[in-house]
Amino acid sequence: MFTRDWSDLRALVGVLALIVTVTARPQPAVALSAGPNYAQVVSSSTDITNASNALGVENNLCAQSSPANPMAAGTLVVTKFGFNIPSDAIIDGILADAKHGITGDAAGGSIQVYLTVDGSTSTGVNEFFNFAYVVTDCSGTQFDDAMDQAGGPTDKWGTAIGASTVNSDNFGLFIQPFANNLIDAVWITIYYHTPAPSPTPTATATATRTQTATATFTSSATATSTPPATATSTATTTATTTSTATATATATSTVTSTDTLTETPTLTPTPTNTRISQGDSCTDTSQCAPGLYCAQGACCNDPCGGPNQSCTVAGRRGECLTITPAPSPALSPTGLLAALATLLAIAAFALVSRRRDVH
Repeated sequence: MFTRDWSDLRALVGVLALIVTVTARPQPAVALSAGPNYAQVVSSSTDITNASNALGVENNLCAQSSPANPMAAGTLVVTKFGFNIPSDAIIDGILADAKHGITGDAAGGSIQVYLTVDGSTSTGVNEFFNFAYVVTDCSGTQFDDAMDQAGGPTDKWGTAIGASTVNSDNFGLFIQPFANNLIDAVWITIYYHTPAPSPTPTATATATRTQTATATFTSSATATSTPPATATSTATTTATTTSTATATATATSTVTSTDTLTETPTLTPTPTNTRISQGDSCTDTSQCAPGLYCAQGACCNDPCGGPNQSCTVAGRRGECLTITPAPSPALSPTGLLAALATLLAIAAFALVSRRRDVH
């Protein structure tokens, strides 16, 4: 039975080790993205008109840069993109895109763009929205293509920002459009991955089986002759069997079974020497209750040693009584004569019998 149990236990440990080995394999990180999300809050310099038109999705309404100096750039800050990526996410890249154009006689031109993490100043390196199309207003269809994008899936704009920064309402874009630039909408896509589960470096399988058997027998006897007398006999049998099987694989699984059998029969006879009551049989006064005497084999209220005294009179056993002897019966004269005649007849008969024997 033990060999079979041990084989089953080793099989269980093998299964646990296999599970640990499979689960301990490194899991690849999963590439994820969030967005595109559009800006919800805007602030700008005074030379940007209709700045709020840059919020939300494309709607053919534009914010326009009109600085007094055509070579100068205005400032348009858009934030609160509403990201909510996991707190342990690792940022891989940031892609910004815009629907924008430029009014005027010549095509081209670019818009400098940075990241902002506080909603008011730029951070990191500058990127560009390039190749703006010449348009007359925001209703044109040739507004954006791949060349309008800044950053990318692996471009972190020279920063090391984390998930909490991207999720902040102050995260966004710091845009510097030159004169006559039109911006209808701006959006951002975040590329990130979550850390792979950490593999368990060590898989350990441990099997332990312990059996313990304990038997204990205790016998104790005590006898005391001095009243009160007590005799005690105690027999105790204890049998304890413990079986422990422990299987450990990285985490430790323990199976413990404990069978305990305890039998404790106890026999305690306790004879007690009790003083004998009046009228009960005795052999010594010490056996009788206080104030009684052992007289004539009975506990009596008196030593009862006088003439004609008895303590065992039926119906009054235990009481010392004086017994008056019965008087000798008195014969009447007629009785006396009858008795004398009888005696004489007996004597005559005996005499005659004797003489016959002689002859």
